[in-house]
Amino acid sequence: MAKSMSTATSEAVDVFTLPNGSSAGTFTSSKIVDHLTLSDDGTALLTDYGLVHPNGSIQTLPSNFLGGSLALSPDGTSYLTVDTSSASGTTTVYKNGSVLTAFSCRASAWLTNTSILADCYTTHPGSGSIYTYDHTATFGINGLQKQTVPSQVTGMVVSSDTWFDNTTDTLRSITTGNVVWQGPYAGAIKDARVTDHTIVHRLWNNRLVTDTF
Repeated sequence: MAKSMSTATSEAVDVFTLPNGSSAGTFTSSKIVDHLTLSDDGTALLTDYGLVHPNGSIQTLPSNFLGGSLALSPDGTSYLTVDTSSASGTTTVYKNGSVLTAFSCRASAWLTNTSILADCYTTHPGSGSIYTYDHTATFGINGLQKQTVPSQVTGMVVSSDTWFDNTTDTLRSITTGNVVWQGPYAGAIKDARVTDHTIVHRLWNNRLVTDTF
């Protein structure tokens, strides 16, 4: 868990462990943090201007990054950007501040430190600029496609091979599409959050309920 405190010219982000709330460190920066993602091990913080380390050093985002999606690898050593200025999207992967690769699909999540989930689009027949969804696949950090998966992942990625489907209240395998857990609230979920082995649902009547799996 992280919270930020800012002044006019700097920002400090304090990191705490759950559930006991003990301090796990502080990130300081000379810039204001608007959006942040903490690596799984708590050693790196990705913001909308760069990658911040606990000693305050910053790897700034590339100058040609004009907006889009950002995602940090679980170990905090790599990050990716998704250029959404075109319909097809382009994913660029960085490690230690240098470009590793780029590929023409829209990354949606890191599955492991070396595997990325991405949606790929194709040109609509008869048009050079209209793109339609084609398939979802896993990619290595070298940009090579590894495996096509059965369906588009439209919910929260829970593990390297599991995602949560809000509409059906199910956990599904990314690689096979099979249901690996079924909850009782299909059709009644407004949104949900998954942590460890617990799912917190907010139903359409705004009632909060929890399930374990």
